[in-house]
Amino acid sequence: MRRNWRGLNLAFVAVIICAQLINVFHPAASYASPLLVQSSSTAASASKTAGASLTAATAGDVLIVICGVTGNATITGPPSFTAAINETGTSSQAIFYKVAVGGETSFICTSSSTSYNVISQAYEYSGINTTTPLDATNTVASTGSSSSYASGSVTTTYAGDILLAGFVLNTGTTVSSWSNSFTQELSGANSSGKSTARYAYGSADYTASATGTFSTVATGSASSSWRGQIAAFRPQNPPVLSVDVVDGTGVSVPSPSISFAATSTSFSCQTVNATLGTSAQKIRVNNTTGNPAWTVSIAATSGNTSTWTSGTNAYSYNDATSSGCATGQLQISTPSALITPASGCSSSYISIGAGAYFAKGTTDAITLASASTSANINCYWDITSITMTQQIPAEQKPGTYSLGMTITVVAN
Repeated sequence: MRRNWRGLNLAFVAVIICAQLINVFHPAASYASPLLVQSSSTAASASKTAGASLTAATAGDVLIVICGVTGNATITGPPSFTAAINETGTSSQAIFYKVAVGGETSFICTSSSTSYNVISQAYEYSGINTTTPLDATNTVASTGSSSSYASGSVTTTYAGDILLAGFVLNTGTTVSSWSNSFTQELSGANSSGKSTARYAYGSADYTASATGTFSTVATGSASSSWRGQIAAFRPQNPPVLSVDVVDGTGVSVPSPSISFAATSTSFSCQTVNATLGTSAQKIRVNNTTGNPAWTVSIAATSGNTSTWTSGTNAYSYNDATSSGCATGQLQISTPSALITPASGCSSSYISIGAGAYFAKGTTDAITLASASTSANINCYWDITSITMTQQIPAEQKPGTYSLGMTITVVAN
């Protein structure tokens, strides 16, 4: 993620840095991982329906229902629910979902046959995207007959997805574990009576901090024919690693600028100073991803061939052949730099960069700050009070000079 600073201006010689907004800042407080609010399940032997019940759902939450049938039957979900995946066979199962209007309590799964057992598992999640809740499901059917019950694989396109896996079995059994860090949410079984009355079911979820392909396997106490499924649901606000320039209230500054002190032309080399990161224009790094390590740096927007320009006049910001007085050199220094974390967050494991001179081909970018793998996530940090010093060549022609700069944050 990048943030441009455009126009370091030397008006004879005043220097001004301007930046153009290229990303929208999302405060850490706006990010919420999908969270299971409540769940419930029920099963009915040799029946056409089964209905799980929840406490009245909250409007805007996402309701998910897993319907299972211990035989080959068509499954219909609760009214107004959308099917994420619906498969039939020796064991049949479907996953349905909807955005709650508020107050929903009953979630009925219906089978086309009364010869099998019907299971209804209902879940309410907060923090799932309400415009397009579903990201993806397994595209290859996952069935078998064993004591290991696989969900199949799902490939996500959004970081922060909540993954919900479920299975239905034709024999009563118990589940002891789920692989790949999935957390069991519901399970149930009936191992007595006629074979047509026996069943088992279960579910587990996992929040994926990054995109990828995911699956899980549940281990049972007995071999059984089974069907597994997995669905990924998008977070309302996906994780983000970003950098921005914000004012004292945390609002993005549309056209931030940095002014160097004005000076007069001189027959000798001279320097002017400015402050990068002030109370009115703070550099804010925001990280709500699962990776705590990042680095934020500054470099010329147009690369190391850039120069300070004022009309047809120009001079350098990255003289690599001398002390900077011959053609001009810009220094970033950080002894007074400050890192201020968001409330409830820590600046521990966040380090200010050492500072340096820009030198063409050698130091084209300078680190402003970095975070280690022990730093917080779901936080933001404001960086202020970085000193910028520009050396101006002797007898530089008067003008209002500008130089585009870009601030970039990358994950380590």
